[in-house]
Amino acid sequence: MSTMGDLDPTETGHPTFGESIGMAAEVLEGHCTGLPPVKKR
Repeated sequence: MSTMGDLDPTETGHPTFGESIGMAAEVLEGHCTGLPPVKKR
């Protein structure tokens, strides 16, 4: 049986740095599926 102390080193926050860079690139290209659509005024 695992304890929280055993699992703690395996926890990572999201988005990770790499995911953030990838999402930013998708936003620049205009096809990011990870963000809600921009409301048109």
